[in-house]
Amino acid sequence: MKKINLLTWTLIGSVALLSSCSKDDDHADHCDSCHITIEGATGADSLAWHVTDANGEDIVFCGDDLHEAEESLTITTALSEENGGASLPAGTYTHEQGGYAIHCHED
Repeated sequence: MKKINLLTWTLIGSVALLSSCSKDDDHADHCDSCHITIEGATGADSLAWHVTDANGEDIVFCGDDLHEAEESLTITTALSEENGGASLPAGTYTHEQGGYAIHCHED
């Protein structure tokens, strides 16, 4: 009986270990587009700029690039505000500095 219990727990432990490793691999391949927002006087996001390429297409970040994008983004050309507001000039924007926030998500 002890042998069966030990074998059962070993099997359960192996499955849990293998499934947690596959989740880590999925995270490494995770890709998202990002946008930069700035807070208004009420604390709510008031302006938002999608991070796009020269053709206006959303740039998709994956793996380590996604993690870095969530912390800081360098924009080489001005970005259009999604509701027709002021453009965001080229520059480096860091999450939660200068009133800016960077959000990365799937559409």
